[in-house]
Amino acid sequence: MKCQALTVRCQGGGLVSENGPDDSHKHRESEEHIAGHIRNGTEHKVEHLDTCPEQFSEVPYSTCLFTDTLDRTLGDKRHLVTVEVEARPAETPSVTPVIEFAGSVGEDLLKVSQEAIENGIHSACLQGPLLGSPIQDVAITLHSLIIHPGTSTTMISACVSRCVQKALKKADKQVLEPLMNLEVTVTRDYLSPVLADLAQRRGSIQEIQTRQDNRVVIGFVPLAEIMGYSTVLRTLTSGSATFALELSTYQAMNPQDQSTLLSRRRGLA
Repeated sequence: MKCQALTVRCQGGGLVSENGPDDSHKHRESEEHIAGHIRNGTEHKVEHLDTCPEQFSEVPYSTCLFTDTLDRTLGDKRHLVTVEVEARPAETPSVTPVIEFAGSVGEDLLKVSQEAIENGIHSACLQGPLLGSPIQDVAITLHSLIIHPGTSTTMISACVSRCVQKALKKADKQVLEPLMNLEVTVTRDYLSPVLADLAQRRGSIQEIQTRQDNRVVIGFVPLAEIMGYSTVLRTLTSGSATFALELSTYQAMNPQDQSTLLSRRRGLA
């Protein structure tokens, strides 16, 4: 997802950084929830979350076979198509669905409908059943395709998309969340409250370095847990600390954290 970029000051040519109280009047709190960065030469930019939601992904970890039929009459024309698809975990990581066609699907059918089929699969994988987040690391196999004469490619695509969505809904899934590299520069007097706060945010501390009179805390924290972090850090350190964030990778949420997230999204927590 492409977002408007917010350019901020860099520290020491390292990670994208955000200053303390001096910037509080310039950026809304949502702009302080950093989703990543774009590095172009010596210019550093960060994406803010006014238009970018937390970038979760959904991945299946079981196989599901599903059959669906679309039967619709528009005017005096009947559109009828039946498809059978299999959704399963992809053998290698992929942000787009791996599409396969079983040998039972005739080549003649594919010549006239393959584009519509693939469009339907891609469309279904844009929004997963858990959070409405993109599906990744999934393989979709078309096992059967029966098309009534005169059925439009739009209807074929719609039926395939609906069938894939139902298969994904039935399959077991887990949520992947963005994991951020975090670097906090803080004076020794405020180190303990900063560490305690990071522990509450599911942060993982890798090391604590000494730089002159400061301590530099280096670790990882899930993107979902840094909401409001600038404000909290200013309060904890009387505005003396700075921090830097950079996207590291995506990690699977454990069942408890995933359940909490889903409950929160559904308004139950």
